Amino acid sequence: MPAQRIRQRGLSLVELLVALVLSSILILGVSQMFLDHRRNYLFQQGQLANQENARFAARFIEQLAVRAGYRARPEAQGREEAFPALPARSGCPAFAAGETLKLIESGARASLCVRYQRGFEVQEADCEGNPLAFSNEPLNVLARLSLDRASGRIGCASIVEGGVADSAGSSVLDGLLDFSVQPLPGKNAKVQALSIALLFASERGQRDGVVSDVPQHWRALTGRNPTLGANDSRLFHISQASVALRSLSL
Repeated sequence: MPAQRIRQRGLSLVELLVALVLSSILILGVSQMFLDHRRNYLFQQGQLANQENARFAARFIEQLAVRAGYRARPEAQGREEAFPALPARSGCPAFAAGETLKLIESGARASLCVRYQRGFEVQEADCEGNPLAFSNEPLNVLARLSLDRASGRIGCASIVEGGVADSAGSSVLDGLLDFSVQPLPGKNAKVQALSIALLFASERGQRDGVVSDVPQHWRALTGRNPTLGANDSRLFHISQASVALRSLSL
């Protein structure tokens, strides 16, 4: 009995080509979806980082600036008695008697120097987070907030005015691209406030083609163009803080 031939069928060339095209389209779609999700994730992370930095910086500066001129015993000491003349030290200029707030701007750097007295709380820390020793008598503290466009850092250094050693300071925050500090009010002004604008930038490559008008808003706000590269792909965020210097009006 002759062997029966079994007819076998496979994919034709046309069917194979159609399958390859469909699978390629599917792979491209999945890849594009992954890239879009990655782009959105990096964009959101950059924005969140800028917003967190902005909130922290505004709060930190506000907490320090509002201390300017604070007296532990205002009923017993006048401003000039509580804050006698102080020579220049720790990166701050000389203070006349009664002066508690000064601003220095030089090129890409600025320093805000604040004088205040430690309260009578059991525990109190300076702007670097170091504990201030408790004292039954008013203890004068000199703090310097530094803003640096070149390094992108916000730093702070704090010393007790009667102490010998100066503080090297510590970095508080990175990511600062530019800043603007409104001129300080006069010593005898009735309304005294400090206005600060900060421009933050994320890590590079997080904007990925998204057009940003934040630099234009910064120019309109401060009259200055931020220093940006030709293909700068960072995300930008503006933070503004207005601090009423209540202790200076007492």
